Amino acid sequence: MQVSASYAAGREFGAAKATFEATNRGAIHVSLLMLYAWGGWLVAQGLMPVGVLISGIGFTFSLMYATQGSVNTLSELRRASGAFARVRGGGTVRRVHGCHCSHFIVRPLGGCVTP
Repeated sequence: MQVSASYAAGREFGAAKATFEATNRGAIHVSLLMLYAWGGWLVAQGLMPVGVLISGIGFTFSLMYATQGSVNTLSELRRASGAFARVRGGGTVRRVHGCHCSHFIVRPLGGCVTP
């Protein structure tokens, strides 16, 4: 029961993350296309030099990547804090049965060694 709930929550999170990423990238591409179209029209009309358009496009890319990096960093921090809270809130310590450790070899400090 707990495994299926965890699986469903993971799929829901994955779908939400995919939707967010697709929306984010779509907005970025639409804004760049608008910049190209509007800037191209201004250059064609002689209202703006080509160099200004190129520098504006470069600035937009640097701003876009900085913003995207900040958003990704904040997202990872939230995910890490949630994982940390789950680890701290667990509170119960489970004893490991000996048969589960039979595949591990403990060498210098002693303990069971299985071939």
